[in-house]
Amino acid sequence: MTIDDVRKALDDLGGKNLFTVTTPQSKGTYSFKSMTVGLRKSMSKFAIGDSEGNDFKIAQMGLLKTLCAGEMDENSLSEIDFIYLLSEVRRWNYSDALTVSIRCGKCKEKFNHDLNFNRIIEKCFEYKAVVSEFEIKDKVGITYRFLLGEPSMMDILSYRKFTEREDLSTSALTLPYLYIKNIAINGQVIEDYSSKPLADRMAFVESLPSEAVYNEESNLIDFIFNQFGDRSTKVNDLYGELKCPACKTDLGGVVNTDSFFIV
Repeated sequence: MTIDDVRKALDDLGGKNLFTVTTPQSKGTYSFKSMTVGLRKSMSKFAIGDSEGNDFKIAQMGLLKTLCAGEMDENSLSEIDFIYLLSEVRRWNYSDALTVSIRCGKCKEKFNHDLNFNRIIEKCFEYKAVVSEFEIKDKVGITYRFLLGEPSMMDILSYRKFTEREDLSTSALTLPYLYIKNIAINGQVIEDYSSKPLADRMAFVESLPSEAVYNEESNLIDFIFNQFGDRSTKVNDLYGELKCPACKTDLGGVVNTDSFFIV
């Protein structure tokens, strides 16, 4: 047997699907192949390197598309779908458990946190997505109805890239736009709104009359914060309660999918 024979045999095996799953929110069904040694090495380099979180998230999306045996509609994936698929990839290619070493940013205590990917997967299916509507009428009688829901992971990545040079106060004003899935004006839904890039959708919302977003009785921005304000906490809860054992500081958000590939 030659090296070429071995490569062909491995390619044939690698071409076979390792597992098939259905995402909890978008309900897409995808089959995945095994990771190669090279892919594992590349993801580990990202995990322990100096790459920014958003760049690593983009690499993780790229990993899913590389391993997917067929077409993947990444624009349909919510953040929960994204976490779920990466948990499945981690569970099938590595193991169903991982111990992460953490240092508290407040008291500098170092401790371990255990991740159970079977439990993370269960929590992804238990996660209750918020779907809501906000309706407002402007001074000339035009009615605007905003259809609200969980943002897609690609929109989250685009938003982070779009606002990375903005200060926190400016970003906070545009963050609610992520949750606008579509808009109906006088009962007519804008047919191509949801298919536009995030930047175009944000620009369209900002072009609306101010009375379409807030008046003396109601405020779209406040409504969205009330509906979705605890979403980041709910997402962080997928990874288990995380508090410093020494000073009891809540460290939710320290562990995320970036931690999955630390080996």
